[in-house]
Amino acid sequence: MLDHTVNSARAVTNTTANGPFNVLLRSPEIGDLSQQLGNQLRFNSGLSGKLRELATLMAGRAWSSKYEWYAHARYAKDEGIAPAVIDAIARHKAQPEAEMDAEERVVWRVADEILYTRQLSEATFQQAMKTLG
Repeated sequence: MLDHTVNSARAVTNTTANGPFNVLLRSPEIGDLSQQLGNQLRFNSGLSGKLRELATLMAGRAWSSKYEWYAHARYAKDEGIAPAVIDAIARHKAQPEAEMDAEERVVWRVADEILYTRQLSEATFQQAMKTLG
């Protein structure tokens, strides 16, 4: 499991078993399957790194996940997400539309709806399909 984790696509940003991976080592078979699923979702979703990190920050904030925020706020910055956007997510403020492109705005809306209402409106779904494919 450790070999698969540190030699996977995430090795660019994480070469240790820190964070959730430390706990997953307690059950290596489940841990390995979990990290493989995480890699598939994170690196093969079809979203750019920037959009992926935006969605990850939205989820980390919604669930008050300190580790997720710690790990991904710097990745978001590295991917080019504006500091004002990162700050707005951290403070759970309104979307700073002037700091975001069309794709970022729609990812924000999708994540916001799903995370806070547990559903996605038809209008937001259609906009996401039009903007993101």
